[in-house]
Amino acid sequence: MPDKLKEMQNLFVAEAKKYNVLPLDNSTLTRLLTPRPSTAAGRTTFTYSGELSGVPDSSAPSILQRSYTITADVEIPEGGAEGMIVTEGGRFAGYGLFLSKGELGVGRGKPVFLYNLLDVKRTAWEGPELKPGKHTITFDFRFDGGAFGAFPASRALSEDGRIVAVPTPGHTPGHISVICVDDEGRHVMLAGDATDTLEQLHALRADAIGPDPKVHVATLETILAHCARHPTVYLPSHDPESAARLASAGISPEAAIVVA
Repeated sequence: MPDKLKEMQNLFVAEAKKYNVLPLDNSTLTRLLTPRPSTAAGRTTFTYSGELSGVPDSSAPSILQRSYTITADVEIPEGGAEGMIVTEGGRFAGYGLFLSKGELGVGRGKPVFLYNLLDVKRTAWEGPELKPGKHTITFDFRFDGGAFGAFPASRALSEDGRIVAVPTPGHTPGHISVICVDDEGRHVMLAGDATDTLEQLHALRADAIGPDPKVHVATLETILAHCARHPTVYLPSHDPESAARLASAGISPEAAIVVA
């Protein structure tokens, strides 16, 4: 079997070279999620009036991993109304706030917010039917956990979802760290005792205090994976070089930059 496996591996490489498949690149998702310069950076309120189409993602408000509120002032004519109020995305992901056409068991004219998760699952919330006249439609979403970056779980600590607690077991079984997201999309990680130093993180070295070194190493791997997805300022609890790293990071007096 090892000889057959080697034969198949060699055949794959030969065919990949022949048809210009190389070099292999598995970083598509990472590159897609990497924050880029944005006209929306730092803004928390967006106001639109009239009809507007073709707003690029980089200029649209992001609703990912945060709490948000969408408010729409509408006037319903006699006979009711239907149609889209605001939407972003499409078939494979996105959201829409609209007045129903009366399909899929939702009455015509009812306000609906629909979230499309990668064309795998669609979740919808509906409100009461609106009578003719002026109305204010509000969809208020509170983010309170779920996966965050490379971390499998999280808990929002701020109303806007930009301060998040994540599990980092190792030094102690229930240890948590806190991540703050700044206006530029950078993540500032207050690691606590997840590591004593930045060097310990890069070395994937468990400390001598935690009860299970394998759990601690797995946490360090998750932290590095998160740093690879998001520009991250990492603050170990006892790193004497933090202040020096801060000088180039330019974020806060205790920050230490991780370049993954």
